[in-house]
Amino acid sequence: VLLTAPENTAVNVGKMIAEAGSIGIFAGTIKHSGLISANSAVVGENGKIMLKAKKDITLAAGSRTEASGPQGGSITIQSESGTTSIAGVVEANGTQGKGGTIAVAALQGVTVEPSARIAANGTEGGNVTLTSSAGSVTVAAPVTADASVGRAGDVAVSAAATAALDSTGRLSASG
Repeated sequence: VLLTAPENTAVNVGKMIAEAGSIGIFAGTIKHSGLISANSAVVGENGKIMLKAKKDITLAAGSRTEASGPQGGSITIQSESGTTSIAGVVEANGTQGKGGTIAVAALQGVTVEPSARIAANGTEGGNVTLTSSAGSVTVAAPVTADASVGRAGDVAVSAAATAALDSTGRLSASG
């Protein structure tokens, strides 16, 4: 599934589903309040989601962005010159294997709102990175890369200005 609006706003209020496939949204600005799903039911078929905007990306409360399955897939959320705000659920969980990879990057700042949840959990933990090369990263919700049986995953937060963990935020990479 591919949705492009290079200079304009791409808005998803419905469902974008590509079982074990790839979903890409490329736009000037992205506003997501529905479901983006590249989940898999088959081992070895991991879904991929790419949200890339020139300006701002907003994942509203109640939205779901998921690439889960027997092994977690990959989710990339990237703002080239703006901010990224996540208030919904972003998951790349593995039910029988390693958690997936979630990478969130925005030049001017990344905010994980209290209503959000970011998870790359599995039998072995996955990887979550939150990065802003010119702004701040604020986490006010759970961000996890936990393992139920094996090695813990990785959670990395990197900010040029300030990296802040709000009182409602939690970073976890246990195993």
